[in-house]
Amino acid sequence: MRTHSLDTTPVSSLLTPFGCPVFDDFREAEAMDFGIPSLSKNPTNRGVYSEGASANIKQHEADIQKTIVDFLTFSIPACAFFDGVIDIEQRCSPEELRATYEANAQDIAEEVLGLQIAEHRDFSQNRYSYSSTLRTKKGALLKGSFIGYGGNGGLCVSLTGQACNVVFQKAGAAFKLYVFLLRMNGNISRVDLSLDCHNREFTPEQAEAIYDEDDRQFTTGGRGRRPKDAERYRHKKTGMGSFIVGSDKSVKRLNVYDREPKGGAHGDVRAEYRFRSGNGRKLPLNMLLCRDSYFAGASLYADYLLNVVMKGIGDTLTTAQRIATRIVNEAATAYEKAVRWLRHVGGKIINLMMLVTGEDAEAVVSLLRRDGIPERLKAAYAVLSEGMGDGELWEAVGAAVAA
Repeated sequence: MRTHSLDTTPVSSLLTPFGCPVFDDFREAEAMDFGIPSLSKNPTNRGVYSEGASANIKQHEADIQKTIVDFLTFSIPACAFFDGVIDIEQRCSPEELRATYEANAQDIAEEVLGLQIAEHRDFSQNRYSYSSTLRTKKGALLKGSFIGYGGNGGLCVSLTGQACNVVFQKAGAAFKLYVFLLRMNGNISRVDLSLDCHNREFTPEQAEAIYDEDDRQFTTGGRGRRPKDAERYRHKKTGMGSFIVGSDKSVKRLNVYDREPKGGAHGDVRAEYRFRSGNGRKLPLNMLLCRDSYFAGASLYADYLLNVVMKGIGDTLTTAQRIATRIVNEAATAYEKAVRWLRHVGGKIINLMMLVTGEDAEAVVSLLRRDGIPERLKAAYAVLSEGMGDGELWEAVGAAVAA
């Protein structure tokens, strides 16, 4: 993305609806299989890769998660679309910026989400001046899903459960969106993570009984402030129930409810955790990728639910063991990438050093080696080293690489 001086750049030069360099970079990233470290050319996005997202997209496609994204709202600051000009919305009216926003909304819908714009409207949503409705590529309108823009500091995308089902059913879709939000300095303001059980391994009645017996099961790790709000609903005609812990204003709310039956006497049951940003609390973009981890970490009860469902499909590992396995696999992928990079950059020099030292590998290593761990592996090391010794940790990573 180009950068402009606020003192010398005429605002009119920023108001072009076509050829946004952000999407040129994004297409380049796709072609490179999302090799994220190579995308850090943009000065306005410096530091956005601090979460260490270096795993290959194929790793995330293979990492099957039981929880799904059932609602999502994210926003992107205006400066991402106007060459880093932070006060663009103060310098221009919403109407002046509209064409650029609409062009970028179409790019986001088609290239990032795999959807289409149904209609651009003079309709305010979520305090944005204008909005565009969304539809599938087959033309089906996605009710309640929209892209809002102008007058509120940037652009906002809101996807209902129906839209999330379309977007995230594609392999690699979550990782693709994750990379895009990193690239654009985006923020998630709401995400609903849901877990379904098809054999009624858990029910609203069971959740209510556990809450009445020990409400600490609905706190993080059994600690912290206990939930004050709990509501029970029962439909008089259908008998379908719902048990909700938390209020509409809570940053975290659980809803365990019966779903509509499909041909049988009983439908599935869904446990849905709604997470909101607020009070200085930001939702990590990693929630799109590590859904099981964040769902299970929401409360002791959520951890219990995930283990029950996983056990039903033959997975006897605990949540902690599954998280450790995933982190080891991601560390192995990052390690392989680091080795390939080193071979490409320094392989010939190392070969020359071997010739000069008479094939003395120990002498070469002593000249090259220095203390520390590569940045891309620090996060994995910090998590895994608490339960493993260094030797056991890197042995596990080596086994994953060999596999």
